[in-house]
Amino acid sequence: LLNQQIRSEHDLAVMAQILRDPRFETFRIFYTQQQRIVHHTAITSRLPGAIYLERIGHGKHDLGEFLENTKRQVHADGYWVLHNHPSGRAEPSTQDVRLTVHLASKVSEFKGHVVINTNEYSVIDQDGQIDHVHDMGNLAGGYQNNPYKFHELLLEKISSPKDLARIGQA
Repeated sequence: LLNQQIRSEHDLAVMAQILRDPRFETFRIFYTQQQRIVHHTAITSRLPGAIYLERIGHGKHDLGEFLENTKRQVHADGYWVLHNHPSGRAEPSTQDVRLTVHLASKVSEFKGHVVINTNEYSVIDQDGQIDHVHDMGNLAGGYQNNPYKFHELLLEKISSPKDLARIGQA
């Protein structure tokens, strides 16, 4: 997703569907420069309903410090946070709202917190206000009602970089 443009929370919700793993909750930070993604971080505890964000990064910083340090290193002028809800509902929890308000107050240039799942998403703003979009239609990437999507290339053997390139082009 590097260099992709994020003009709105809708752009991010649609774009991030490709990253959504319906089995695990994953917290993502998208760092932007002039509305283009310049860096992306993903954090997961590989659990279906929780992410533990207490201490992260090599220096084991709190999330705000980690975000601020990374933002400075990649010369970002803004950031979005996003996570998925494997439960089937993109309704933010009280903890999601608290985390959003905390991050927005601690780290400047906050753009929004998007919560995605299948064909819906919610957005939490810096004040903790929630806007819920109930239906993304077929923009969600085809995972509606079935988290595993069949594709003829899923069982292709990859034994060389050429094989991978061929599958990637297909």
